[in-house]
Order: sequence, then C-alpha cells, then structure tokens
Amino acid sequence: MIALIKKIIAFLAGPSEGKSSVSSPGTGLERKIMDFWTADDRGNKIAIPWTLRDALPGVFIFGKPGSGKTSGPGRTIAQALLKEGMGGVVLCAKTSEADEWTGWANEAGRGGDVVRVTADGVHRFNVLDYENKQSGASTISIVAMLMLLSEPTRGADRKEDEWHGMCVTLLTNAIDLIRLAGETIKLETILLLIQDPKAWRPLEELASVRELTESQRKDLAICAHYWGDEWETMPEKIKASIKATLNPILSPLSRGDLRELFSTNTTITPEATFDGTIIIIDLPEKSHDIGGKLAAVFWKLAWQRAVLRRGNAGEEKPTFMWADEFQNFATSKDAKFCLESRSAGGISVMLTQAIPGLWSAMGGRDKGQAAADLLFGSCSTKIFCQNDDRETNKYAKELIGRRLQMRENQSTNYNFNQGSGGGGGGRGASEQMDFIIEDNYFLSLACGGPKNNSVVTALLYTGNVLAPNSEMFTLTAFKQKN
Repeated sequence: MIALIKKIIAFLAGPSEGKSSVSSPGTGLERKIMDFWTADDRGNKIAIPWTLRDALPGVFIFGKPGSGKTSGPGRTIAQALLKEGMGGVVLCAKTSEADEWTGWANEAGRGGDVVRVTADGVHRFNVLDYENKQSGASTISIVAMLMLLSEPTRGADRKEDEWHGMCVTLLTNAIDLIRLAGETIKLETILLLIQDPKAWRPLEELASVRELTESQRKDLAICAHYWGDEWETMPEKIKASIKATLNPILSPLSRGDLRELFSTNTTITPEATFDGTIIIIDLPEKSHDIGGKLAAVFWKLAWQRAVLRRGNAGEEKPTFMWADEFQNFATSKDAKFCLESRSAGGISVMLTQAIPGLWSAMGGRDKGQAAADLLFGSCSTKIFCQNDDRETNKYAKELIGRRLQMRENQSTNYNFNQGSGGGGGGRGASEQMDFIIEDNYFLSLACGGPKNNSVVTALLYTGNVLAPNSEMFTLTAFKQKN
C-alpha cells in the first residue's frame, strides 16, 4: 500500500489526465459533480465519478491537524460544489476561513455570489421572527429550535433531565405570550421575561385587547397563570437551574452586535442559497466567543429547516452546508436531517479531527457515541486522511471490514535431551479472517506539502463498489493547488 501511495503522489498531474469510469456527466440524481482519483497497482490513474446521488446523504472528512483534510479533500469538494453553481451556508470556526472560502469562490468564478455575515456588516436575520412567519409555524417548533441551539453550549453535560422539561415549559409560555400580543419574537424579549418578573404584564395587556379566537384566549389564560403564579412562586433554586440552561444561549445573542444581527430586521434568509448565494457566517468562536458559535448553529438550524420545507423540489437546485471543525456545531438532529434531506437537495459537508471530539460535543461517551454513530451511518461518503487517533482509525478499519487473508507462520522445536538429534521446525501459511486495513495504515497517508508534491492521500469509502479493487473503499488523492 505504501508503494501505491508513492505512485499516486508521483503521477497525479490533475483531473485532465486518467480514465473516467463514466462516459457522460448524467442528469438528475446521476449528474456527476466530480471525479475522485485513484490508481491501479501499475500507477495508472483511474477516475471514480461522484454524483449528486452520492453527495446528498452527506460527507464526512476525518483527519488530524496538518493532515491536509481541508486543503485536500475539503477544498476539492468545495470547488466541485461551487462549479456546479450551488449556493450554501458556510460555518466558520477559524478566523481565516471566511477569507479562504472567498478565495475558493473567486477561483471557481463565483466571487459575486458570496455574502459575508459579520458582526459589523449590513446583513440581519431575525431567525425566530422568520420561523414564526413560515407556513404552519407553531410555538412548539420554535421552542424545539431553541433547545437544539442550547446543545453545543452544554457538550458532555447534555442530558434530558427535569430541567430540560422546565425550560421547554418556560419557552413555550414566553413565545406564546409574545405571539398572542402580536409582537415580533426576539431573543432579547424572551431574556427579559426570564429576568424581570413584571415584564410579562405589558404583553398580557396587549394580547387581552386584541381580537383573539376562543382557543387563543385559553392559551393567554395559561400564559398568565404561568407567569403570574407558577414563575413568580417558583423556588429560587429551580429558577436558577432554568436560567443556567437558557441564559448561555439567550444572553450572548441578545447583546451588542449579535443583538442587531438576530433581534432586529431580516435582510437575508437561507432560501437565498437555493438560488446560488454563498452565505459565509464570518463569526468564528475564536474572535466572538460562544456568541459566534451560537450564531453559526442558529444559521445552520434555520438552513436545515428551510431545506426540508421545500420537500422533493431540491433535486434541480441542490444546496450545501459546510462546517470545518464540525464538532463545534453538532446537534442531536443532524443525523435525522441527513436522512431526510436527500429528496430536498441538502448536502452536508462536515470535517472533524477525531471521533472522540464529536462524542464529547454530542453528549459524552455513551449518549454522544450513539448520536455520532447514527450521524456517520447516515452519511454515505467518508474520507479518512492521516490520523493518529485510535478511536477514529478503529472506526475506519471496522467500517471497511474483514476478509480472508493468507498469513505465514513458522515454528521451531528444540530437543535438549542428551544424545538427541537436535530439533526441528517448519513453515507454512493459513487463511485467517482479518481486518483489511490496520490502524497504522492511516499514519502512512500523505498530508500534502512540498515533500508530497502538494498531494494529500486519503481512504475513500462510499458504500458503493469502487474501482480499481471492486471494494467499497479505495485509496484516493487530492491536489492542494490547481
């Protein structure tokens, strides 16, 4: 395998050379987005077509820092999506990502389609008001969105306990009251209701003079009972626990520039990506703290909902979500989205260093592992770059599986009895069911740079039989530069 890696590095000259396994680009779900490149044992390059059908279930790219996962397979896939004319939402974890993506868009001739959402920019998105105006919008759906937004702030401490239910009850009564009063739903209004015991009364007065249906008046009575009786008389210890769950998401997004971004008007929505707009959420956590992470997750959740709302209409206008350092943006519903978004044309491209990071982000070793495994299983395309993480390499080799392999064995016998003729031995071979790929294989993959001719090698798994080895995996390579 090492020899094959060296051949690929030596002979990879670009996608203009080599033989593709398809003769036409195809249409509909069979539309070819790009070719992955591999080589046979003699170093002949072979193209493996990657179609819209392959892309829609989602893409996961694994690799340690410096493995070339972003500059190699990440950049290659991004360029392919851009050249297809797709729009998408880009979540930035690093301060350099927005500039990097703007550069990729320019290379693909798509610079004019880029919109950067920044703290001091012109674009605004009141997510809650936007969701409230959607057909069939409900308080329950908006509350569910806010509870998902809280997950990345809790990480390994995430759990469905009694406080979770109490938070849902509070948010339900807060949003119901704001809707009944006819006011715009804002994060800062919800935060004010939690902090000020009298803040609910003006909203209740506004609602009481409006023309409400009988059902709405019953809802208003429930809200008034909650805020006037339950919340006011609730023990401070319980209140403190509820606030400790909700304040970390409400407070950062209700202050300063982020308040302007999410609690005023709306100038751009996720639907813009359906028509080719590339929305870069340039609010990395490294420069905007937890508020930047929440802003990106808020956009991701809104994009996912917008994609699913268009049903089966997405095949002709697919759109993508890109997230490097995906563990910062993961929620428990990402797997469900990947499974449901295929018909709606939503492609998720997720990059991460190691699987344990996702376990931690998604709720800890037990719950997080189950959620992460479900997400991995929902994504058909997985790319494994150089890695020294034991759990990630273990997952990869178990995914690829076992087969019968010939193993040599040798034995030597010694006879130490006096007068004996010495010992004996023998050599042979036997078939054993063993892993096709061993853990140390992933350490041998090329991570780009001058010493590797700017080529990144990786193991590609798509769940389909691939050339040249007629397996569901193959070694592939990516150029870091055009």
